Amino acid sequence: MTMHGAMAAEHHDNATGSLLQAVRDAAGTDVPIVATLDLHANLTRGIARAVDVLVGYHTSPHIDQGDTGRRGMALLLQIAEGKVKPQTSLR
Repeated sequence: MTMHGAMAAEHHDNATGSLLQAVRDAAGTDVPIVATLDLHANLTRGIARAVDVLVGYHTSPHIDQGDTGRRGMALLLQIAEGKVKPQTSLR
């Protein structure tokens, strides 16, 4: 699964993390999840735990959303084919 962007919600501190965790809960741990975010997104432990890979936009304004999605999809396919085994770290 791929997801683009981050979102905000009134009265919710981590809408993106909650959505990604709901996807992870539904998909299970065997399904790779790749999300794309802009580079000033509020990255949380919840987001990092829910996905296999995060891919950041390279430009501001964000004119590279398509390119970023393609990079994310390429990684997703490599994970599915067993060519890449991502390790997540958040510091």
